[in-house]
Amino acid sequence: MDEQISIPPVGQVGKSALVGQFLWEEFIKEYRPTIEEFNWIEYKKDDSSEILLQVIDSSGSHDFLAMRHLYARMGDAFIIVFAVDDPISFDEAKSIVEEIRARNTKKAPILLAANKIDLYESEENWATKESRLYAFENKLHFAALSATNLFQVTEIFRRVLSEIGNFQPLKMKKRRQSMPNTRISGYTNIEIKDIERLARKHAAAKKRFQFEQIAITFDQYTKLMPLTFLLGFYVSNVVVSREISSTIRRRFPSLTHLVESGLLTDAELKVLNETTKDIKNVRWMMPLHWVQQIIVDEVNDNAPSQALVNHFMQELKAYRISFRKLFSYDWICVPLVYTQVAALATYAYFGFCLLGRQYLDPAKKYKNYEVDLVIPIFTIVQFLFFVGWFKVGQDLMRPFGMDDDDFELDYIFERNVSVSFAIVDRLQMNDYGPYINNNNSIAHY
Repeated sequence: MDEQISIPPVGQVGKSALVGQFLWEEFIKEYRPTIEEFNWIEYKKDDSSEILLQVIDSSGSHDFLAMRHLYARMGDAFIIVFAVDDPISFDEAKSIVEEIRARNTKKAPILLAANKIDLYESEENWATKESRLYAFENKLHFAALSATNLFQVTEIFRRVLSEIGNFQPLKMKKRRQSMPNTRISGYTNIEIKDIERLARKHAAAKKRFQFEQIAITFDQYTKLMPLTFLLGFYVSNVVVSREISSTIRRRFPSLTHLVESGLLTDAELKVLNETTKDIKNVRWMMPLHWVQQIIVDEVNDNAPSQALVNHFMQELKAYRISFRKLFSYDWICVPLVYTQVAALATYAYFGFCLLGRQYLDPAKKYKNYEVDLVIPIFTIVQFLFFVGWFKVGQDLMRPFGMDDDDFELDYIFERNVSVSFAIVDRLQMNDYGPYINNNNSIAHY
Protein backbone atom coordinates (compact mmCIF):
# COMPACT_ATOMS: atom_id res chain seq x y z
CA MET A 1 0.00 0.00 0.00
CA ASP A 2 1.38 3.42 -1.01
CA GLU A 3 0.45 6.86 0.26
CA GLN A 4 1.74 10.11 -1.24
CA ILE A 5 2.15 13.48 0.47
CA SER A 6 2.91 16.34 -1.90
CA ILE A 7 4.36 19.69 -0.80
CA PRO A 8 3.67 22.09 -3.72
CA PRO A 9 6.17 24.80 -4.73
CA VAL A 10 5.95 28.14 -2.92
CA GLY A 11 9.27 29.98 -3.08
CA GLN A 12 11.64 30.43 -0.12
CA VAL A 13 9.28 29.49 2.72
CA GLY A 14 11.15 26.59 4.38
CA LYS A 15 9.42 23.60 2.75
CA SER A 16 12.58 21.51 2.48
CA ALA A 17 13.59 22.31 6.07
CA LEU A 18 10.17 21.10 7.20
CA VAL A 19 10.55 17.85 5.23
CA GLY A 20 14.03 17.33 6.69
CA GLN A 21 12.70 17.64 10.23
CA PHE A 22 9.98 15.05 9.65
CA LEU A 23 12.07 12.50 7.76
CA TRP A 24 15.45 12.73 9.46
CA GLU A 25 14.78 14.86 12.57
CA GLU A 26 17.33 17.36 11.36
CA PHE A 27 16.99 21.05 10.47
CA ILE A 28 18.66 21.57 7.09
CA LYS A 29 20.29 25.02 7.09
CA GLU A 30 22.01 24.89 3.70
CA TYR A 31 19.90 23.65 0.83
CA ARG A 32 20.24 23.89 -2.96
CA PRO A 33 16.83 24.00 -4.69
CA THR A 34 16.04 21.19 -7.11
CA ILE A 35 13.13 20.56 -9.39
CA GLU A 36 11.80 17.76 -7.24
CA GLU A 37 12.96 15.59 -4.35
CA PHE A 38 11.34 12.20 -3.90
CA ASN A 39 11.68 10.79 -0.37
CA TRP A 40 10.04 7.79 1.21
CA ILE A 41 9.61 5.86 4.46
CA GLU A 42 8.61 2.20 4.64
CA TYR A 43 6.62 1.32 7.77
CA LYS A 44 5.89 -2.11 9.21
CA LYS A 45 2.46 -2.56 10.78
CA ASP A 46 1.51 -4.87 13.64
CA ASP A 47 0.09 -7.45 11.23
CA SER A 48 3.52 -7.62 9.49
CA SER A 49 2.17 -5.84 6.42
CA GLU A 50 4.12 -2.94 4.95
CA ILE A 51 3.07 0.55 3.92
CA LEU A 52 5.15 3.01 1.89
CA LEU A 53 4.85 6.73 2.56
CA GLN A 54 6.10 8.94 -0.29
CA VAL A 55 6.96 12.56 0.52
CA ILE A 56 7.47 14.69 -2.60
CA ASP A 57 9.13 18.08 -2.10
CA SER A 58 8.47 19.86 -5.40
CA SER A 59 10.43 22.96 -4.40
CA GLY A 60 11.84 23.79 -7.82
CA SER A 61 8.96 22.70 -10.06
CA HIS A 62 7.10 26.03 -9.95
CA ASP A 63 7.76 26.63 -13.64
CA PHE A 64 7.07 23.06 -14.79
CA LEU A 65 3.38 23.20 -15.65
CA ALA A 66 2.95 19.49 -16.40
CA MET A 67 4.63 18.48 -13.13
CA ARG A 68 2.42 20.77 -11.05
CA HIS A 69 -0.70 19.35 -12.69
CA LEU A 70 0.52 15.80 -12.05
CA TYR A 71 1.14 16.47 -8.34
CA ALA A 72 -2.25 18.12 -7.95
CA ARG A 73 -4.03 15.17 -9.56
CA MET A 74 -2.14 12.25 -7.96
CA GLY A 75 -1.48 13.39 -4.37
CA ASP A 76 -3.21 11.65 -1.45
CA ALA A 77 -2.54 14.59 0.89
CA PHE A 78 -1.07 18.08 0.55
CA ILE A 79 0.86 20.37 2.87
CA ILE A 80 0.99 23.90 1.45
CA VAL A 81 3.60 25.98 3.23
CA PHE A 82 3.82 29.77 3.25
CA ALA A 83 5.89 32.22 5.29
CA VAL A 84 4.07 34.46 7.75
CA ASP A 85 6.44 37.32 6.86
CA ASP A 86 5.82 37.05 3.11
CA PRO A 87 2.34 37.98 1.79
CA ILE A 88 3.35 36.98 -1.75
CA SER A 89 3.96 33.41 -0.61
CA PHE A 90 0.46 33.37 0.92
CA ASP A 91 -1.03 34.51 -2.40
CA GLU A 92 0.86 31.72 -4.16
CA ALA A 93 -0.44 29.23 -1.59
CA LYS A 94 -4.03 30.31 -2.26
CA SER A 95 -3.62 29.81 -6.00
CA ILE A 96 -2.17 26.34 -5.37
CA VAL A 97 -5.19 25.47 -3.19
CA GLU A 98 -7.51 26.42 -6.05
CA GLU A 99 -5.50 24.33 -8.52
CA ILE A 100 -5.56 21.26 -6.27
CA ARG A 101 -9.29 21.61 -5.66
CA ALA A 102 -9.86 21.79 -9.42
CA ARG A 103 -7.67 18.82 -10.40
CA ASN A 104 -7.62 16.37 -7.50
CA THR A 105 -10.49 13.89 -7.75
CA LYS A 106 -9.57 12.08 -4.51
CA LYS A 107 -10.72 14.98 -2.34
CA ALA A 108 -7.33 14.78 -0.66
CA PRO A 109 -6.90 16.63 2.65
CA ILE A 110 -5.04 19.94 2.45
CA LEU A 111 -3.15 21.48 5.36
CA LEU A 112 -2.17 25.13 5.14
CA ALA A 113 1.05 25.55 7.16
CA ALA A 114 2.13 28.99 8.36
CA ASN A 115 5.91 28.75 8.76
CA LYS A 116 8.45 31.05 10.48
CA ILE A 117 6.18 32.00 13.37
CA ASP A 118 9.31 32.30 15.53
CA LEU A 119 9.95 35.66 13.83
CA TYR A 120 6.97 37.25 15.62
CA GLU A 121 5.77 37.43 19.20
CA SER A 122 2.08 37.01 18.36
CA GLU A 123 -0.17 36.18 15.42
CA GLU A 124 -1.46 39.76 15.31
CA ASN A 125 1.94 40.88 14.04
CA TRP A 126 2.00 38.49 11.08
CA ALA A 127 2.11 39.97 7.61
CA THR A 128 -0.40 37.25 6.68
CA LYS A 129 -2.67 37.33 9.73
CA GLU A 130 -5.77 36.72 7.56
CA SER A 131 -4.48 33.22 6.71
CA ARG A 132 -6.29 31.44 9.56
CA LEU A 133 -9.63 32.93 8.51
CA TYR A 134 -8.96 31.94 4.90
CA ALA A 135 -8.31 28.33 5.95
CA PHE A 136 -11.54 28.25 7.98
CA GLU A 137 -13.65 29.68 5.14
CA ASN A 138 -12.20 27.20 2.63
CA LYS A 139 -12.42 24.20 4.98
CA LEU A 140 -8.66 23.63 5.13
CA HIS A 141 -6.61 22.24 7.97
CA PHE A 142 -4.44 24.99 9.44
CA ALA A 143 -1.25 24.89 11.50
CA ALA A 144 1.22 27.54 12.64
CA LEU A 145 4.75 26.35 13.23
CA SER A 146 8.47 26.91 12.94
CA ALA A 147 10.46 24.41 10.88
CA THR A 148 13.11 24.48 13.60
CA ASN A 149 10.66 22.89 16.06
CA LEU A 150 10.63 19.10 15.64
CA PHE A 151 7.47 18.58 17.71
CA GLN A 152 5.42 21.08 15.68
CA VAL A 153 6.60 19.60 12.38
CA THR A 154 5.82 16.04 13.48
CA GLU A 155 2.37 17.13 14.66
CA ILE A 156 1.29 18.61 11.31
CA PHE A 157 2.36 15.47 9.45
CA ARG A 158 0.45 13.38 12.00
CA ARG A 159 -2.68 15.47 11.43
CA VAL A 160 -2.50 15.11 7.66
CA LEU A 161 -1.69 11.41 7.69
CA SER A 162 -4.51 10.65 10.10
CA GLU A 163 -6.88 11.79 7.35
CA ILE A 164 -5.54 9.11 4.96
CA GLY A 165 -7.23 5.91 5.98
CA ASN A 166 -6.37 6.42 9.66
CA PHE A 167 -2.65 6.23 8.84
CA GLN A 168 -0.77 6.53 12.17
CA PRO A 169 3.01 6.62 11.44
CA LEU A 170 3.95 7.37 15.05
CA LYS A 171 2.46 4.03 16.13
CA MET A 172 4.29 2.02 13.46
CA LYS A 173 7.91 0.96 13.11
CA LYS A 174 10.16 2.41 10.46
CA ARG A 175 11.62 -0.39 8.39
CA ARG A 176 13.78 1.73 6.11
CA GLN A 177 13.77 5.14 4.45
CA SER A 178 15.54 7.31 1.89
CA MET A 179 18.51 9.50 2.74
CA PRO A 180 18.60 13.26 2.14
CA ASN A 181 20.55 14.71 -0.76
CA THR A 182 22.45 16.98 1.59
CA ARG A 183 23.90 13.95 3.34
CA ILE A 184 24.68 12.17 0.11
CA SER A 185 26.68 15.13 -1.15
CA GLY A 186 28.22 15.78 2.25
CA TYR A 187 30.79 13.02 1.99
CA THR A 188 33.14 15.51 0.31
CA ASN A 189 33.61 17.16 3.72
CA ILE A 190 35.29 13.95 4.97
CA GLU A 191 38.99 14.10 4.34
CA ILE A 192 40.82 11.06 2.99
CA LYS A 193 43.56 11.48 5.56
CA ASP A 194 41.01 10.95 8.36
CA ILE A 195 40.04 7.53 6.98
CA GLU A 196 43.70 6.65 6.45
CA ARG A 197 44.64 7.72 9.99
CA LEU A 198 41.81 5.64 11.42
CA ALA A 199 42.80 2.60 9.39
CA ARG A 200 46.53 2.74 10.15
CA LYS A 201 46.73 3.88 13.74
CA HIS A 202 43.86 1.92 15.25
CA ALA A 203 44.02 -1.40 13.43
CA ALA A 204 46.30 -4.41 13.58
CA ALA A 205 48.31 -5.68 10.61
CA LYS A 206 45.57 -8.14 9.65
CA LYS A 207 42.94 -5.41 9.72
CA ARG A 208 45.14 -3.12 7.63
CA PHE A 209 45.52 -5.87 5.04
CA GLN A 210 41.74 -6.31 4.89
CA PHE A 211 41.32 -2.56 4.51
CA GLU A 212 43.75 -2.51 1.58
CA GLN A 213 41.84 -5.35 -0.10
CA ILE A 214 38.60 -3.38 0.29
CA ALA A 215 40.27 -0.30 -1.22
CA ILE A 216 41.38 -2.30 -4.27
CA THR A 217 37.86 -3.71 -4.71
CA PHE A 218 36.23 -0.27 -4.58
CA ASP A 219 38.75 1.13 -7.03
CA GLN A 220 37.94 -1.64 -9.49
CA TYR A 221 34.24 -0.75 -9.41
CA THR A 222 34.98 2.91 -10.21
CA LYS A 223 36.48 1.74 -13.51
CA LEU A 224 33.29 -0.14 -14.45
CA MET A 225 30.98 2.90 -14.40
CA PRO A 226 30.69 4.65 -17.81
CA LEU A 227 30.20 8.02 -16.10
CA THR A 228 31.34 10.09 -19.08
CA PHE A 229 28.76 8.36 -21.28
CA LEU A 230 25.99 8.93 -18.73
CA LEU A 231 26.68 12.59 -18.07
CA GLY A 232 27.07 13.26 -21.78
CA PHE A 233 23.45 12.25 -22.36
CA TYR A 234 22.39 14.23 -19.29
CA VAL A 235 23.95 17.50 -20.43
CA SER A 236 22.74 17.06 -24.03
CA ASN A 237 19.21 16.43 -22.76
CA VAL A 238 18.94 19.38 -20.40
CA VAL A 239 20.34 21.87 -22.94
CA VAL A 240 17.16 21.53 -25.01
CA SER A 241 14.82 21.34 -21.99
CA ARG A 242 13.75 24.96 -21.67
CA GLU A 243 11.12 26.50 -19.51
CA ILE A 244 9.22 29.75 -19.32
CA SER A 245 10.88 32.54 -17.33
CA SER A 246 10.01 32.84 -13.64
CA THR A 247 11.25 36.47 -13.54
CA ILE A 248 8.54 37.55 -16.00
CA ARG A 249 5.94 35.65 -13.98
CA ARG A 250 7.02 37.46 -10.81
CA ARG A 251 6.74 40.78 -12.61
CA PHE A 252 3.26 39.99 -13.96
CA PRO A 253 1.67 37.48 -11.54
CA SER A 254 -1.70 37.72 -13.33
CA LEU A 255 -3.23 39.15 -16.51
CA THR A 256 -4.63 42.02 -14.48
CA HIS A 257 -1.10 43.33 -14.03
CA LEU A 258 -0.81 43.53 -17.83
CA VAL A 259 -3.81 45.86 -17.85
CA GLU A 260 -2.25 48.00 -15.11
CA SER A 261 1.00 48.25 -17.07
CA GLY A 262 -0.79 49.35 -20.25
CA LEU A 263 -0.01 46.27 -22.32
CA LEU A 264 -3.61 45.01 -22.32
CA THR A 265 -7.03 46.66 -22.28
CA ASP A 266 -9.97 45.65 -20.13
CA ALA A 267 -11.88 44.50 -23.22
CA GLU A 268 -8.98 42.35 -24.38
CA LEU A 269 -8.63 40.85 -20.91
CA LYS A 270 -12.31 39.91 -20.95
CA VAL A 271 -11.94 38.20 -24.35
CA LEU A 272 -8.89 36.27 -23.12
CA ASN A 273 -10.64 35.02 -20.00
CA GLU A 274 -13.81 33.99 -21.86
CA THR A 275 -11.89 32.15 -24.58
CA THR A 276 -9.62 30.21 -22.24
CA LYS A 277 -12.61 28.89 -20.31
CA ASP A 278 -13.62 26.83 -23.35
CA ILE A 279 -10.24 26.23 -25.03
CA LYS A 280 -7.18 25.55 -22.91
CA ASN A 281 -3.59 26.54 -23.69
CA VAL A 282 -4.40 29.10 -26.41
CA ARG A 283 -4.01 32.24 -24.33
CA TRP A 284 -0.49 32.93 -25.55
CA MET A 285 -1.55 32.66 -29.23
CA MET A 286 -4.53 35.02 -29.13
CA PRO A 287 -2.62 38.36 -29.27
CA LEU A 288 -0.81 37.09 -32.37
CA HIS A 289 -4.15 36.31 -34.01
CA TRP A 290 -5.24 39.85 -33.20
CA VAL A 291 -2.17 41.16 -35.01
CA GLN A 292 -3.03 38.95 -37.97
CA GLN A 293 -6.59 40.31 -38.00
CA ILE A 294 -5.27 43.89 -38.07
CA ILE A 295 -3.19 43.04 -41.13
CA VAL A 296 -6.24 41.50 -42.85
CA ASP A 297 -8.27 44.65 -42.15
CA GLU A 298 -5.44 46.79 -43.52
CA VAL A 299 -5.36 44.71 -46.71
CA ASN A 300 -9.11 45.15 -47.18
CA ASP A 301 -9.04 48.92 -46.56
CA ASN A 302 -5.79 50.18 -48.10
CA ALA A 303 -4.53 47.31 -50.34
CA PRO A 304 -0.80 47.40 -49.42
CA SER A 305 1.85 45.50 -51.37
CA GLN A 306 1.12 41.77 -51.39
CA ALA A 307 4.83 40.96 -51.18
CA LEU A 308 5.15 43.12 -48.07
CA VAL A 309 2.11 41.49 -46.45
CA ASN A 310 3.38 38.00 -47.26
CA HIS A 311 6.81 38.77 -45.79
CA PHE A 312 5.22 40.13 -42.62
CA MET A 313 3.03 37.06 -42.26
CA GLN A 314 6.06 34.77 -42.60
CA GLU A 315 7.87 36.67 -39.85
CA LEU A 316 4.78 36.51 -37.65
CA LYS A 317 4.60 32.76 -38.24
CA ALA A 318 8.27 32.33 -37.21
CA TYR A 319 7.59 34.44 -34.11
CA ARG A 320 4.65 32.20 -33.15
CA ILE A 321 6.68 29.02 -33.75
CA SER A 322 9.35 30.32 -31.35
CA PHE A 323 6.75 30.81 -28.62
CA ARG A 324 5.33 27.35 -29.30
CA LYS A 325 8.77 25.82 -28.82
CA LEU A 326 9.18 27.57 -25.48
CA PHE A 327 5.76 26.39 -24.38
CA SER A 328 6.60 22.82 -25.43
CA TYR A 329 9.92 22.89 -23.56
CA ASP A 330 8.10 24.04 -20.42
CA TRP A 331 5.44 21.34 -20.83
CA ILE A 332 7.76 18.38 -21.45
CA CYS A 333 10.57 18.54 -18.92
CA VAL A 334 13.64 16.43 -18.22
CA PRO A 335 12.62 12.98 -16.88
CA LEU A 336 12.99 13.08 -13.10
CA VAL A 337 14.20 9.49 -12.96
CA TYR A 338 17.09 10.35 -15.27
CA THR A 339 18.25 13.29 -13.15
CA GLN A 340 18.12 11.11 -10.04
CA VAL A 341 20.12 8.36 -11.77
CA ALA A 342 22.74 10.89 -12.86
CA ALA A 343 23.01 12.27 -9.31
CA LEU A 344 23.19 8.80 -7.76
CA ALA A 345 25.82 7.65 -10.26
CA THR A 346 28.01 10.71 -9.67
CA TYR A 347 27.87 10.59 -5.88
CA ALA A 348 28.23 6.80 -5.75
CA TYR A 349 31.25 6.97 -8.05
CA PHE A 350 33.12 9.35 -5.75
CA GLY A 351 31.89 7.44 -2.73
CA PHE A 352 33.76 4.44 -4.12
CA CYS A 353 36.73 6.68 -4.93
CA LEU A 354 36.85 7.84 -1.32
CA LEU A 355 37.70 4.31 -0.22
CA GLY A 356 39.28 2.96 -3.39
CA ARG A 357 41.92 5.68 -3.87
CA GLN A 358 43.63 5.20 -0.51
CA TYR A 359 47.35 5.03 0.08
CA LEU A 360 48.51 1.40 0.00
CA ASP A 361 51.71 -0.11 1.35
CA PRO A 362 54.24 -0.15 -1.57
CA ALA A 363 56.10 -3.04 0.09
CA LYS A 364 53.22 -5.38 -0.74
CA LYS A 365 53.65 -4.56 -4.47
CA TYR A 366 49.99 -4.40 -5.44
CA LYS A 367 49.51 -4.28 -9.20
CA ASN A 368 49.34 -0.70 -10.54
CA TYR A 369 49.98 0.71 -7.05
CA GLU A 370 53.76 1.05 -7.16
CA VAL A 371 53.71 4.87 -6.92
CA ASP A 372 52.65 6.47 -3.63
CA LEU A 373 50.69 9.66 -4.34
CA VAL A 374 50.43 11.68 -1.14
CA ILE A 375 47.93 14.01 -2.84
CA PRO A 376 45.40 12.17 -5.09
CA ILE A 377 45.82 14.57 -8.01
CA PHE A 378 43.98 12.48 -10.59
CA THR A 379 41.02 11.90 -8.27
CA ILE A 380 40.79 15.64 -7.63
CA VAL A 381 40.81 16.34 -11.37
CA GLN A 382 38.10 13.72 -11.90
CA PHE A 383 36.00 15.24 -9.13
CA LEU A 384 36.26 18.75 -10.56
CA PHE A 385 35.43 17.52 -14.06
CA PHE A 386 32.54 15.14 -13.36
CA VAL A 387 30.86 17.06 -10.53
CA GLY A 388 31.37 20.33 -12.40
CA TRP A 389 29.79 18.80 -15.49
CA PHE A 390 26.89 17.52 -13.42
CA LYS A 391 26.33 20.93 -11.80
CA VAL A 392 26.39 22.60 -15.22
CA GLY A 393 23.68 20.19 -16.33
CA GLN A 394 21.58 21.09 -13.29
CA ASP A 395 21.93 24.83 -13.95
CA LEU A 396 21.07 24.44 -17.64
CA MET A 397 17.74 22.91 -16.69
CA ARG A 398 16.48 26.42 -15.85
CA PRO A 399 17.97 28.82 -18.42
CA PHE A 400 15.22 31.37 -17.78
CA GLY A 401 15.41 31.27 -13.99
CA MET A 402 16.59 33.92 -11.54
CA ASP A 403 20.29 33.03 -11.23
CA ASP A 404 23.01 35.47 -12.25
CA ASP A 405 23.97 33.39 -15.30
CA ASP A 406 20.42 32.94 -16.64
CA PHE A 407 18.95 34.89 -19.53
CA GLU A 408 17.82 38.31 -18.33
CA LEU A 409 14.41 38.18 -19.98
CA ASP A 410 13.13 40.95 -17.75
CA TYR A 411 15.67 43.38 -19.23
CA ILE A 412 15.09 42.07 -22.78
CA PHE A 413 11.33 42.52 -22.38
CA GLU A 414 11.72 46.07 -21.02
CA ARG A 415 14.13 47.02 -23.82
CA ASN A 416 11.91 45.63 -26.60
CA VAL A 417 8.81 47.41 -25.31
CA SER A 418 10.68 50.72 -24.95
CA VAL A 419 12.18 50.51 -28.44
CA SER A 420 8.81 49.59 -29.97
CA PHE A 421 7.10 52.63 -28.45
CA ALA A 422 10.06 54.82 -29.43
CA ILE A 423 9.82 53.72 -33.07
CA VAL A 424 6.13 54.64 -33.21
CA ASP A 425 6.10 57.80 -31.06
CA ARG A 426 9.50 59.48 -31.45
CA LEU A 427 11.40 58.23 -34.49
CA GLN A 428 8.85 59.37 -37.08
CA MET A 429 9.52 62.75 -38.79
CA ASN A 430 6.34 64.29 -40.18
CA ASP A 431 7.83 67.67 -41.15
CA TYR A 432 11.25 67.83 -42.70
CA GLY A 433 12.76 69.95 -45.43
CA PRO A 434 15.12 69.03 -48.26
CA TYR A 435 18.83 68.97 -47.58
CA ILE A 436 20.65 71.89 -49.26
CA ASN A 437 24.45 72.16 -49.42
CA ASN A 438 25.49 75.35 -51.18
CA ASN A 439 29.21 74.68 -50.85
CA ASN A 440 29.01 71.22 -52.42
CA SER A 441 31.53 70.07 -49.83
CA ILE A 442 31.74 68.77 -46.29
CA ALA A 443 33.81 70.62 -43.71
CA HIS A 444 36.86 68.83 -42.30
CA TYR A 445 37.61 68.92 -38.57
